[in-house]
Amino acid sequence: MANAVLPDGQPRSSQALNIPTAIGSDLCTNASGFFQAARCGSTNNDAGYYTTAFRFLIKHGINTPPQRASSASTYRWEKLGFVTFHPSAKFFTILCLDIGADARAHLQRQILGSQLAVLEAHPLSIHLLVLRYTLESFDRAVWSWGDVVRELETSRLHRKFATARDFDHMHKIARHLIHSTEMLTTALSVVDCMMEECHLTGSDSSDQASSACLRELRFILSLMKALLHRSSALEKRMENEIALVSTSTHAFSIYGG
Repeated sequence: MANAVLPDGQPRSSQALNIPTAIGSDLCTNASGFFQAARCGSTNNDAGYYTTAFRFLIKHGINTPPQRASSASTYRWEKLGFVTFHPSAKFFTILCLDIGADARAHLQRQILGSQLAVLEAHPLSIHLLVLRYTLESFDRAVWSWGDVVRELETSRLHRKFATARDFDHMHKIARHLIHSTEMLTTALSVVDCMMEECHLTGSDSSDQASSACLRELRFILSLMKALLHRSSALEKRMENEIALVSTSTHAFSIYGG
């Protein structure tokens, strides 16, 4: 039996679901990502309570032209925090922390539409559904920043020189791109931790289920690495754009101004 996604945490849920107290600390609530797993208790017929807690933070870009930069936001944060609770191999609960209603509804549909036998095969199987959504969200975020950079590159062709406002906007975008790359780097570390945990829990499930979980985690990790490289490339393009605009503006002020 499986519980679908629950609403944001309630005080009575913490003890009932064996939620690690550390995730409520300032360190964890402000972290760009983490993964924790714990097992406690056991019975003759069960391996005991198995709990995980993990978080991702994603920075999305909003394609705002420079002339509107002062009156509209150029980014938004997406928080994805989760706790999973497995009191037995046949039952699990996933608690969503801080995530938006649309994301929670999407994950609920995915979980309810999945075969329970697949989700119950390995303790980390439920994490794969969350990671697939997270990967898609990171992909949307990176492409959104790509649109912003491309717009800046294109708009340069239609202006003779940049103003102080243009440079301020470009430096803001450069800072956002650094954050975007940081979030992806952290996400890779989280998935790495999940892979290590999958090795540790392999003896608690069939070899076939553990191998299938590891293969999927490796695939997700490889795609995240590709997104990280793309995000890093956007940083370089932004650096190049700032340098080029700066040089062009300086030359115009000397020879054309």
